[in-house]
Amino acid sequence: MTIGEWLNRLATAEGPGGYACALISVAQAVALVERICDITLADDALETLHPAVAGCLSEAGGVRLRVLELLRQAAEAHVGLQAAYLLPADDTADQNSRRHAFQATAEVSAAVGIEVVKVAAKAADLAGDLHGRADPVMFAHIGEAAALSAAAIEAAALHCWLHLADVIGTGLKTDLDRELHEHIDKGLGSASVAIYNARAQGREGVGL
Repeated sequence: MTIGEWLNRLATAEGPGGYACALISVAQAVALVERICDITLADDALETLHPAVAGCLSEAGGVRLRVLELLRQAAEAHVGLQAAYLLPADDTADQNSRRHAFQATAEVSAAVGIEVVKVAAKAADLAGDLHGRADPVMFAHIGEAAALSAAAIEAAALHCWLHLADVIGTGLKTDLDRELHEHIDKGLGSASVAIYNARAQGREGVGL
């Protein structure tokens, strides 16, 4: 699928859900991390940085695989939600069945959202870890990867709250919301530090 085809699908009511958009941002962030690592590892003059960067590259590969798995899970959750919407609601029995279907899909979708936030937070961590450990001219890519991760965290969290609204049971809803907030705070904290460091390095580089 080309970028144009993806955007055309996204622009329709039958297009992918919000988690898919967030995960595409994570995938771009991780790809930038891998690019930074690849460029650094190709420079023999930066040999002392290679061990740490090689470790980061390995972790980034794992994150990329996790993104692909979550894309599958998000698509399945989206299909389940659409199926719940199409259930009849003509009588009390139908309404109860529809309510239970919504509950089940809401719990699954919220859980997927938390995992998306977690993987985006990991991408932000990897970007931040490269500050001072990669080719110095890669500061812009580090900041870009962190910014994409932050955008993914925010997008996934907003979509997750959309599904949490349909979760029945205050205890479960509270537990899921608490876990979600924990990963939001951690991920956005890492992303903010990485972006700040990249911005400072960029300003220093141009003599500001």
